[in-house]
Amino acid sequence: MKLITFLQKEEDHMGVLTDRGVVDIEAAQTALSTRIKVPVTVRQLLNDGEDALNQLRIFVDELPEGDVNPSWLKQEDELAFGPCVTDPGKIICIGLNYRRHAEETGMAIPEYPILFNKFINTLTGHGSEVPLPRNRSICKLVMWSRCKLRSSVPLQIRWLANRRG
Repeated sequence: MKLITFLQKEEDHMGVLTDRGVVDIEAAQTALSTRIKVPVTVRQLLNDGEDALNQLRIFVDELPEGDVNPSWLKQEDELAFGPCVTDPGKIICIGLNYRRHAEETGMAIPEYPILFNKFINTLTGHGSEVPLPRNRSICKLVMWSRCKLRSSVPLQIRWLANRRG
């Protein structure tokens, strides 16, 4: 079973990818007026564990197949994806977590893993745009960081250079 998060009217919805399309779990539960309560968000699913996952699997397997275009069935190519987990408590990352990464950046291989955090506003879905900062100090930081130049970094440097005239 493949779970996805998609956006509808600026709200996150949990879906299950099937051969027919993506089942909007909350919409299916509402439309079918089922007595079986299944998790309708990724958070509920994570909190309720294996039992909730099994209930969800049964719910999806028992959905009626006779409906031609049920309102709860979405086409994957028409969806805007959200982040896999929409509300993590913390995002802790490990930097320079392999030798080649350290070598690529020209940094010394650390004796211990380098930990850093990200914030919830950095979450995005598959295929979403990632806005680049327009703040001069951030661009300078990117420009002078000891990172290997990739496609987004030259754009930021070029923007900064153009702003200076």
